[in-house]
Amino acid sequence: MKEERMATILGMVDEKYIEEAAPVPQKKIVAGRKMRKEQMNGLKRACRVAAIILAAGISVYALRTFVGPDTIVAPGTEQMTEYTATGQEEMPGTEAIKETSTTEQRDSHGQGQASENDNTPTHSSEQETTANVTTESDELPTEVSEQEEPQYHEDGREMLSAELHSGDMGFEGLMFYNIFESGSLNPWTREAEVKVLPVFRNLSYDGGPGYAIWLTEAELLLKAEQTAVKLGVEIEAYEYQYPSQYARDIIVEDRERVYAIRALTELGEIRVEGNGSIRIRFEEAITLPKEYHFTWHGTTEEEANEVMHYLLQQYEGLHGFQQPVVGSWGDYSFQGVQKREYEAFEGNGSLEEQILNYNFASLKCSPDSEGKLKYIWLGNKLESAEKIGDYPIISWEDAQSLLLNGDYITTVPVEYLEDGTVKEGNIAKVELIYRSGSYDKVYMPYYRFFVELTGRTYGAHFKIAEGLESYGVFYVPAVSGEYLTDFPVWGGEFN
Repeated sequence: MKEERMATILGMVDEKYIEEAAPVPQKKIVAGRKMRKEQMNGLKRACRVAAIILAAGISVYALRTFVGPDTIVAPGTEQMTEYTATGQEEMPGTEAIKETSTTEQRDSHGQGQASENDNTPTHSSEQETTANVTTESDELPTEVSEQEEPQYHEDGREMLSAELHSGDMGFEGLMFYNIFESGSLNPWTREAEVKVLPVFRNLSYDGGPGYAIWLTEAELLLKAEQTAVKLGVEIEAYEYQYPSQYARDIIVEDRERVYAIRALTELGEIRVEGNGSIRIRFEEAITLPKEYHFTWHGTTEEEANEVMHYLLQQYEGLHGFQQPVVGSWGDYSFQGVQKREYEAFEGNGSLEEQILNYNFASLKCSPDSEGKLKYIWLGNKLESAEKIGDYPIISWEDAQSLLLNGDYITTVPVEYLEDGTVKEGNIAKVELIYRSGSYDKVYMPYYRFFVELTGRTYGAHFKIAEGLESYGVFYVPAVSGEYLTDFPVWGGEFN
């Protein structure tokens, strides 16, 4: 019965929201706190044998049969209980490998986070859509790629790149009936006087595929255990996850490092990522008192704030916020169905500290289709980052001037803009945010502009519910251009 229940937990698929989905890893599932070295050595030997078999023309099916099933083991036991995955089953937080393009996924605060690596060009009039097909015959890199030597400003600060990574399909856009529905949780405002902000190096960046690899196996296990204690449950089994042998362009030394651990408990699953992010998924969603309205669609902002205050009290041990700031926002589907997000962060401290807490250490809760608590996300990505330095920040007015001058970064096709340019009258909102996805080499601040899409091409391509307005997202680096290797300095003149 115990094995059947754990198999049931493993077979669950996210019903509504999958955060930071990564390519399906090659799984190893072992008991207790220490991965057995003989399993790693066995896998390496199997890979060498596989290369010989492939060279001889033996089918992939025969190779998979030779490798055998995955196993799952409860901590503290020596007898291994096998669990065989059937078909292309998707684990919570992962996706089955598919020979298709993948769309952008939202990470914290609605940022478009690509699920395939690609460099977003600065203001390109053409947006290409290509399918990335990974086959078993693709060659993996055999050496660690050499990193470029950093360049330095005359004042000693390291020069930065403003490049962003996006997916191969779709663009970053949001739909609202009113731009105020985009939320007001961000502690930064236009009136804020921010002159300097820190920039961080993302230590969990893996070279491209999107695995967050930094925390050690022991650190990941400790976080899972601490979270379980705070929830009042015991961990019944661990699953260690490693980058797949099919991942391209990954740093060689990272291929056999753990990038995530899933801990199975009687409540459900605790998943810890290599960058410190934690996701709790309840096997049976938690019912809230009747006075609380907790849904994806149809909940007001006031009701959402009441729900978050209640949940923060119920799970106080998970976050430890002294002065929690709560809020929510939600964009809409083409049919006019809202997807509301519920968030909170620590509001204690200086404005800079609040900005960092909001962008890197917020807590999010999500309901299921019946208004019950299904997910909790928490963690602090700065645990897997190192500070590069403090950098001068331009004003939002200067950033808007750069935007109007055509100096911006976006995935929005130019034909969706009226006359192919951003006009001041179409700028609906600006906010200061940090990009903090697993594809971002550097965590640096950007001004994010919401621009109304009024081009004829956009309206012709999509049928949108009456009253909905569509907004494209445009980024301008907040760091002064003199510290950027690939972005202009605003000189007060237009092209």
